[in-house]
Amino acid sequence: MSFEVTTNFVQQFRSTLAMLAQQKKSRFRDKVIYEPVTGQTTWYDQVGTSEANDITNRQGDTPLANTPHRRRRIDLAPKNWADLIDNADKVRMLADPTSTYTRAGNAAMNRKIDSIIYNAFFATANTGADGSTPVAFPSANQIAVNSWAYGTGSGNAGLTISKLIEAKVTLWGQEAVDDADEQQVSDLYIAVTGKQLGNLLATTEVTSKDYNEVAALAQGKISDFMGFKFVRYEKLAQDSNSYWRVPVWQKEGMYLGIAEDLTLVDISRRADKNMAWQPYYEMTMGSARVEEARVVEIKCA
Repeated sequence: MSFEVTTNFVQQFRSTLAMLAQQKKSRFRDKVIYEPVTGQTTWYDQVGTSEANDITNRQGDTPLANTPHRRRRIDLAPKNWADLIDNADKVRMLADPTSTYTRAGNAAMNRKIDSIIYNAFFATANTGADGSTPVAFPSANQIAVNSWAYGTGSGNAGLTISKLIEAKVTLWGQEAVDDADEQQVSDLYIAVTGKQLGNLLATTEVTSKDYNEVAALAQGKISDFMGFKFVRYEKLAQDSNSYWRVPVWQKEGMYLGIAEDLTLVDISRRADKNMAWQPYYEMTMGSARVEEARVVEIKCA
């Protein structure tokens, strides 16, 4: 149980329980393909690229395109959250903690959704008829920490305009974004911490117009820059060189399967815990990268 519950006693002169600073809602869930599924394993089927043929003779044999078919395996796993609230503590408080504790549980589960999706960006995916063929994240889709392909700087750097342009060019080159499809164009995302937004504000490449746009982005007044929707996520991972792993993706490149959606299963008293109250959340889900062409990694110092 949470032994810190006693800090909220009446002696603290508090009439309500406040939630400490934390991410409360999932920031990735609506930015990937989502499907309700059944079971502990699900499959995402895909149709590949084929080419049209020239007709060179009349009444000849019809050529077959032999359209490639691929599938990805997504493994689902249950997640839960629970805590104990002593009845005696409830009596000694001015506010009933149950609602606040359940809100804290809801926030914890939403953060777990984001963690699962984030880890799937760069993890090995499973493909093939039986899902036994591993597919590692391609190095061609990684933008080096010292890349200045579209800038004038040098050496290792954080997030720069040059790296954003290179990410966009990579997606274009792999036809991950069809410019004629407004939905695909609007479903381009990049996850950053406040540090990367600071990098953009400090980069020497930024013109006054760019600076104003990034400043507005950092202030939360806009969410778009250079065609990307920025998603602030303070739990980005670092690689073995301590470089931040910044994901850039088009929505159709990532998948989230949920067999059991976020549910407050029960709020009940535990006879085995001196009749303490226990809120209990549960969820069964899994995520995977389903198309490499639609996901890019930017390395940031």
